Amino acid sequence: MASLDTDRLADSIDTASTDLIGELKGVRDSVEELYILLDHIWRNREELRDIVAELLEDKIEEREADETVVCCQCHVVESSLASAVRHGWTDFQCDDDAEDWRYMAVCSGCQRKRIMHAEGRGSAVTQQMQQSAAGEIADILNMGDSEGDEIPESIACVHCDVDSPPSLAAAVEEGWSRLERDDGSGWNYLGICPECQAEELAADQARQQKVLFS
Repeated sequence: MASLDTDRLADSIDTASTDLIGELKGVRDSVEELYILLDHIWRNREELRDIVAELLEDKIEEREADETVVCCQCHVVESSLASAVRHGWTDFQCDDDAEDWRYMAVCSGCQRKRIMHAEGRGSAVTQQMQQSAAGEIADILNMGDSEGDEIPESIACVHCDVDSPPSLAAAVEEGWSRLERDDGSGWNYLGICPECQAEELAADQARQQKVLFS
């Protein structure tokens, strides 16, 4: 009886070993295929980079033809990204599913309403802010008629010297954040590039982990 149990155990071990060897061979074959694919990508990286650049350029040109921006809260519409940035809009996002606009954001009016609601300000302060905001918007609109708007859209990162995207539309596509009008030396818009955003996120996560384990 003990001999029979030993034989069964030996058979089970042989079967499990055979299955494990088969799975390991499958993993090995998959790794080899992945290595071949990566080697192909590496050898053809310049050609692939050119293809991707052409695709992105075509997509950017298509979107630049229509840069309509809608507020995701009050649905007010701006005709272009440049106009929305000048008027203080924030949180730009692409909206590929919409038919009547290309981008969504939060307009300056909704931002003011949100701030006033959070701070619980009285009607007198509200009226004063509305008057001040109206004056600021009038000034901005007057700036829009100046020769400065004829300068090509050039965006600088506030943290690094990365090359400017070709346009505001391209910056939004690439994931730039906190875009705002700023007539500096060599640029007329400021923002934070995706690489610096990733570094900020990594730094925040590191700080949170340090606090968590301290």
